[in-house]
Amino acid sequence: MTATAKSQPFAKPDPVASSAPLRTHVMDANLSRALDELVVAQSEIDDMAMRNIVAAETVELISTLVKGRDGDAISEVAGMILEACTLADVIGQRMMKVSRALEAAQAQMARMSGALSEAGVRTGEPEGDVRNLGVLATGPALTRPKQADIDALFG
Repeated sequence: MTATAKSQPFAKPDPVASSAPLRTHVMDANLSRALDELVVAQSEIDDMAMRNIVAAETVELISTLVKGRDGDAISEVAGMILEACTLADVIGQRMMKVSRALEAAQAQMARMSGALSEAGVRTGEPEGDVRNLGVLATGPALTRPKQADIDALFG
């Protein structure tokens, strides 16, 4: 063995593995931001849909003042606009499903983080710069979690 091999008994750490505590924190923050963005987007879609509905209802009202085929044509266009506004409802339903899925993932991460903390595994944001350490920053768990705790996490 060379002198270098003796002085560095550990393999160079995987930067992804050594930053696992940071990734958990960052993933939770990213999920929170994604959920916030969905709330804002849903609000903006609802506002836009409401403006379109009011405009279409106004056009429908105006169509009653126009006689004959022109009034009928205007009324038909107003109906088409109202029909198109249902897209906002469909989008809202899909966005709600995505929000629920992200919330479930966030809750699962919180449960896993709690179980890991109870098992003595550090899960918070790491102290200092863990990317350049010569050894694996998180290391193996000193105690093994109970299988029942693992099963409970995955329900």
